Amino acid sequence: MDRNGKADYYTLRVIIRAFFSTDSVEFVAKNFPRKPIFFVDFEKDRMFYVAASKPIFYAYDFDEDGHFDLMFKDPLEDGINGNEEYYDRPSENVS
Repeated sequence: MDRNGKADYYTLRVIIRAFFSTDSVEFVAKNFPRKPIFFVDFEKDRMFYVAASKPIFYAYDFDEDGHFDLMFKDPLEDGINGNEEYYDRPSENVS
């Protein structure tokens, strides 16, 4: 959020599909319109992950130390619109 190249804001999404494929990213993306597609390259194929369109959690890492400082849950998965619920302060539990 402060554009210094370090992550301080995260969205966490539900993975709705995961599969191996030799298809191109473009081909897979066409089969899942408006869904975020993530992949991991392996030697002969890729592991694709298809995520829900809207995040279920929003997390903030204010000090950019790699641990979430504050999380909000969006149980309706309808985007940021004020109905999100306080979820947790995970960094308090991390040593």
